Amino acid sequence: MIDRALAFLAAHARNATGLATDTLTLRSARQITDPNTPAGAYVSVVNVSEERALRNVSHIDRTPTQTRTIEPPVHLNLDVLFAFNFADYDTSLTHLSRVIETYQTRRFFDAATPVAPGGPVFPPELQRLVLDMANLTLEEQNNLWGTLGGAYLPSVLYRVRLVEVQGATAVPVSRIETIQLDSSVHDPPLAPGGSS
Repeated sequence: MIDRALAFLAAHARNATGLATDTLTLRSARQITDPNTPAGAYVSVVNVSEERALRNVSHIDRTPTQTRTIEPPVHLNLDVLFAFNFADYDTSLTHLSRVIETYQTRRFFDAATPVAPGGPVFPPELQRLVLDMANLTLEEQNNLWGTLGGAYLPSVLYRVRLVEVQGATAVPVSRIETIQLDSSVHDPPLAPGGSS
């Protein structure tokens, strides 16, 4: 699911910026700062976390014909970095601005999202994606780029919420058809010596 979400976002950004497929690519965060990496625009996941608020769902799946236990899906937040490293600094800033404009005007994607001419179709296996720009302080920026092993590049970090991952393992369980109550009164056993 993560790969499909990222491929969709990269294709959407390519369509919005007019960049070619080989110019805006999915790259490992480490490759972005590698001096041998060709100039271009890059999309990379820098962190994956679970959306804990959506964790409390039922483990029981009931249909008219069966009941089964299944672990609830994991809803993920992806921190996705769009970084630009063109020979001309102005070109990097221009494409950075276009990506920010793109996700400012459309930050929510699902199956009902209209497809722009030449744009990607939303992957049917995903429910929805919501993009929120992450506002990093200078210290957080420094930590991020220091971890990546390079100098700062014009970039923007988005938190992409609600990538759902669901395993296919479900265990059938038998249904409870009736409940029987024992309403008879039982006398407590007598304590030694005959008193209760």
